Amino acid sequence: FRSEYETDRMKFIGRNRSLMNPLGLRGPLSGTTGNVLDPIFSLRKTLHLEGNAHSKFFFVLGVAGSRDEALEIIDRYQDPHAFDRENDMAWTRSQIETRHLGLEAEEISLFQELAATLFFSSRILRPPQELLRKNLLNQPKLWAQGLSGDLPILGTRVTSNHDLPLVKQLLRAHEYLRMKQVLFDLVILNDQETSYRSALQEEILHLIRSQGSHALLNQNGGIFPLRTDLLSPDEKS
Repeated sequence: FRSEYETDRMKFIGRNRSLMNPLGLRGPLSGTTGNVLDPIFSLRKTLHLEGNAHSKFFFVLGVAGSRDEALEIIDRYQDPHAFDRENDMAWTRSQIETRHLGLEAEEISLFQELAATLFFSSRILRPPQELLRKNLLNQPKLWAQGLSGDLPILGTRVTSNHDLPLVKQLLRAHEYLRMKQVLFDLVILNDQETSYRSALQEEILHLIRSQGSHALLNQNGGIFPLRTDLLSPDEKS
């Protein structure tokens, strides 16, 4: 086996080339560390097989907090049987989680798509550009509401009790994704008419309590039920 790697995006793409015809697919990878602010992750393993021969190899992708932890992960997966064990354990964990939350496969798929939009901006869920241009506030303005701004924010507006099923589903999504270590702030904006706003706010808080998420109220990576009548016009937009 011959192993190669590349972390320098410019070296991988090559001068006057693009991702449609990168230099890294036509020659050896440099094995150097590139610009860490604009990295690429490319691995290549080359092997030569005789006629009728076969081989099996695995790529393991992992994240570690230190070099020692990364080396420990590498040692753990040197044994190919470790993949079978991890697969069985992952299946068992998945079954326990889905039973605990009462989720169906379609809903899990929906929540996973939602997670992708939190980290890779989606036009479908973002406000229109004309509304975004009106926002003149910066991150520190979030602090007054307990929001740090360090995590992705998912916001929804609630105008009546008819929106409560959506709130309940978003609370389930928040709990499921937290179990997967996908952290974000869920902001629920109560935008009902003033005379009924308090009653709707209590319904929202009841849903949060019944979901077992009361401890996450106004916490980093938690749930923020806000009344829009207590926000300034700039904060609302």
